[in-house]
Amino acid sequence: MKKTKKLVLTFALFLLVTIFIFTACRNNDNGDYTLKMSGLGISGYMLSWQSVNKAESYEIEISKGSTSFDSANIDEVATTTQTSLSLAHLTLGEYVVRVRAVSTARHIVNSEWAYINYSVGSAGLTFSVSLTLFGYIASLGGADDSQPIVIPAFHNGVNVTGVAGFENSDLPEITLPSGLLHIADNTFSNCLSLTEIVIPVSVTYIGGSAFAYWTVAQTIYFDGRSEAYQNWNSAWANLTSATIVWLG
Repeated sequence: MKKTKKLVLTFALFLLVTIFIFTACRNNDNGDYTLKMSGLGISGYMLSWQSVNKAESYEIEISKGSTSFDSANIDEVATTTQTSLSLAHLTLGEYVVRVRAVSTARHIVNSEWAYINYSVGSAGLTFSVSLTLFGYIASLGGADDSQPIVIPAFHNGVNVTGVAGFENSDLPEITLPSGLLHIADNTFSNCLSLTEIVIPVSVTYIGGSAFAYWTVAQTIYFDGRSEAYQNWNSAWANLTSATIVWLG
């Protein structure tokens, strides 16, 4: 009787171990270990991320022309075993970059895509951090003011929320990004080579005399607005004779 009982217990133990091993293998076959991306960021023009355990390589896809990724409009695809990639070759414009960790191992599932926005603006612009605007303020700095200027929507992966310091320049053209919030006092004062400027609807503040000394031959277009916004400085149009067009 004792021998029979011992055999039954041994068999039960064997059965439990078998079930455990089978279940573990089955879980692995269904993707028991999933790779996880982290630390995606941009410094200057270098894209980087943290090394992912068990990843064999990393896939990078780049979409241009929007602040949201367009999987039907992928401009560039790359694969690397490194944890960084130079974006220095990208031309002027707005980009969304996504990265994922991949593995060909049977029991490992590729990570989900990690996304980050990137913009290429005109060379030489200066950027300063604004804690009150939760982003960067772009200024002319050492940019060539005889050429058209493009203000990027992002710098180092952070929104460009303000512009300042373009007064008395010879700018022939300037493009402001969607998402811009703040135009500082005197920003475009005496910019007499500009024939027009489009102010994004996102702008919630325009400082005093921002367009001072503009002539009637110059036009300010206000995208998505039918009148001056309440939080603009009441003196935003001081000393300007510019033609104002409301596009709201």
